[in-house]
Amino acid sequence: VMDTTEGLGLLHGDLHHENILYSDEHGWMAIDPKGVIGDPYFDLVSFLINHVHSKPNPREILKCRVDTLSEGLALNRNRLLKASIAMATLYACWGIEDKSDWEATYQCVTWLIEFLRE
Repeated sequence: VMDTTEGLGLLHGDLHHENILYSDEHGWMAIDPKGVIGDPYFDLVSFLINHVHSKPNPREILKCRVDTLSEGLALNRNRLLKASIAMATLYACWGIEDKSDWEATYQCVTWLIEFLRE
């Protein structure tokens, strides 16, 4: 149960949909790890917000992802939301630096803040 993990741990560092694969031989696996140290909750943020804007009702999809991961992995929902707000804000800043679409990422930040206040 990830919620009992306090402090730092070894993280994948780039855990998102394209880096999670399935094969009959090996089952589910995460590829292309970055191998960073941090709070385990931070490793889930890319997975939460990745491709959310390509779906109908992106706000509801994001909320469903937060709720599903929180419940399915026995995570502290507020801690996951706080980690997500921090990382998604960083992703939006990187988007500004790269002159890419940062607004959609920042929209996720505003939704995550709303979920935290619920």
